[in-house]
Amino acid sequence: MAFRATAVGALALTAIIAAPVVYAQSNAEAAPQPGPTNQAAPAPEQLAVGAPGQLMNRLSRGWENATITLLGDSTGNDKAEWFYQLAAWIAQRYPDYRTTYRLWDHNKQAYGAPVVLTEGNGWLTLSFYNGSVGGAKAGYALQGDRFDKLTAQGGDLYLVNYSHNEDKETAYPTYRRLTDKLAAQWPNPEIVPVLQNPEGTPGKTTTQRYAHTVRLRGIEALARENGWTTINAFGQFASDKRPLRTLVPDGVHPNAAGQALWLAAAKNAFLR
Repeated sequence: MAFRATAVGALALTAIIAAPVVYAQSNAEAAPQPGPTNQAAPAPEQLAVGAPGQLMNRLSRGWENATITLLGDSTGNDKAEWFYQLAAWIAQRYPDYRTTYRLWDHNKQAYGAPVVLTEGNGWLTLSFYNGSVGGAKAGYALQGDRFDKLTAQGGDLYLVNYSHNEDKETAYPTYRRLTDKLAAQWPNPEIVPVLQNPEGTPGKTTTQRYAHTVRLRGIEALARENGWTTINAFGQFASDKRPLRTLVPDGVHPNAAGQALWLAAAKNAFLR
């Protein structure tokens, strides 16, 4: 079953960022205030508006099996990175599901053996497929018969995480072709574009950083056009007060602190 939702997590790129800067903090915690000793119970967790939140609702009800697939590049293909951590977080929330994680093997052109995250109760399954490859562009999944191999499992959500490797190109028709092909699968899955982290030095030139930001703005517009929820990693980095170089030392790949920001953005797409 597929759901349609309004896009969330806008980039708010009213001006193109030509070079990395120290971003202003927009989400600082307020200083604790004195209060009564008998505090009210915390508000229940609120599911995010959109397809990821609706999928979480289905998981909580235990209605059916579910599959989530990521297609992307080297910013999401490692167990230390945000997608595996997201899978582990969701698995812990729904222990009745037998939850597995599989990573794409470029050399074998197939997904590897499943890693079991939770054993479950014996009949419900939650499957995570990571189709990320270092250096991949959006066109990677469209070459030859690779699309069929990457998506043979079908599923509920396709997270699409590309842009870093497109160099100086500002137009991004390949991304639209890929998302159109994903959306045309049956039964119709939901597409969740990932708005990647900002780029910086030393890995990227000013021109490349500019083009990356323009592409992300186009991806955001495509999400609004189709009513897709986004994972807004860009906005999460932009709202952090730390210099970009302390989060993305090589200009492309976030370190542990940067991955924590990316994971927070991903969680926000599923749970508010």
